[in-house]
Amino acid sequence: MLGERLRKLRNERNLTQKEIAKILGIPRGTYAHYEINKRTPDFDLLKETADYYNVSLDYLLNRTNVKDYGLSDDSERDIIKRLYKILDILEYENNLLIDGMPAAKEAVETLIDAINFAIEQAKNRNEKYMQQK
Repeated sequence: MLGERLRKLRNERNLTQKEIAKILGIPRGTYAHYEINKRTPDFDLLKETADYYNVSLDYLLNRTNVKDYGLSDDSERDIIKRLYKILDILEYENNLLIDGMPAAKEAVETLIDAINFAIEQAKNRNEKYMQQK
């Protein structure tokens, strides 16, 4: 639930409820109610919170376990990091589709195996290439 994600993200940053409430510009008591799921923040505050923690709204709302689909800095050009993000999606997302149809568990496992194999092959070939330079 949202409250659990908020608490987890706050704890990862070693913040108190008072500190994050101040950052978000809300009373501490209001924020505390979000963490125990007694209240729900409005959409603007959800976006501000997601931006602060650099996570997707889907992650914040428990629709995925992948914190951020975006790629920044050198990650944008690192193919292996992109493939690892895809692996996270395949391993943690529910209700995935393959060519518009519900994905069978075995089909997703096949994709995971193929991507892991491709990553290892690419790393090996790249190492050989770099040694030849």
